[in-house]
Amino acid sequence: MSDWRRDWKETPFLGIPAVALCRPRETLHTRIEGRLDAMLDGGFVAEVETIAQGSGFGVTARRAIGYAEILDHLDGGLSLEEARERILVSTRTLVRRQETWLRSFPDLVRLEAEEEEDAGSLAGRAAAILCGEVSSP
Repeated sequence: MSDWRRDWKETPFLGIPAVALCRPRETLHTRIEGRLDAMLDGGFVAEVETIAQGSGFGVTARRAIGYAEILDHLDGGLSLEEARERILVSTRTLVRRQETWLRSFPDLVRLEAEEEEDAGSLAGRAAAILCGEVSSP
């Protein structure tokens, strides 16, 4: 095992000031679903089809969340609704894994985002914590 991997497993500290922006899971699910629907309404299926018929997808890109399911839909393996549901499940699973991974860092400050808080406000609150202007939540 490399020194880096051994050290990583033994010391889960980031060693630098860092903030993780967090939202309630239900809020994330709603936002994920809205974003996916906007992508589908905005021509994501046609975009994937164009790429597939043109330069094609590499092995990694072909397996990426969203692309894999839409490619399966285009190949006739899934209805669009089935592809949509699989994308939602895969994305939610990824979110859970990311949250679990972030919890492994005891020095990471979790910043709970307000329901409709905009990016500018979040960035300002995160900067204030990182600069030591306010105590972490």
